[in-house]
Amino acid sequence: MDQKHCGLVAYLKMPYPPVAVLGRNPVYAKAMLDNVGGVCSEMSEVSLYLYNHVVTHQEQVVSQLFHDIRVTEMRHLEIFSQLAFGLGADPRLWIQTGSRKTYWSPRYNQYSVELCSVLANSMAGEEAIIEKYRRQLDTIDDPLIQANLLRILADEEHHLELFAYLHGQYTV
Repeated sequence: MDQKHCGLVAYLKMPYPPVAVLGRNPVYAKAMLDNVGGVCSEMSEVSLYLYNHVVTHQEQVVSQLFHDIRVTEMRHLEIFSQLAFGLGADPRLWIQTGSRKTYWSPRYNQYSVELCSVLANSMAGEEAIIEKYRRQLDTIDDPLIQANLLRILADEEHHLELFAYLHGQYTV
């Protein structure tokens, strides 16, 4: 199915860099695991956007956009899982704090069925993940990971723009 909907395109036509790391690094591995299964993570976005796709079904453009963005977020989930594995971590849906591991939970998400709240919540989630990835760019000194973070950040910033546009359309 074509991913264009009333001029809204959920994906960027930019290639992703190779998924690779310079070597094992437990500190970077923890950061990538947090991107996989933390509170503010790709798994949280994937699950929330599935939910949002379903509850916005009456607004076909919005619902389809949540579906399309979720597909992109699933790609991010895979990339961060592969990076974590390359860095030496077991890429389960969990985070590691010290020696303790905590599995991802759907209760990390805020669920709403009212369209403006759905879009506002999605914008807030994108803003949080953008800030997180920018912080990681400042602390991770592996150019291969940085390249992946930069490419994923471009997607997340695009998603924020799309949600902001839709929020403006539906809050008139």
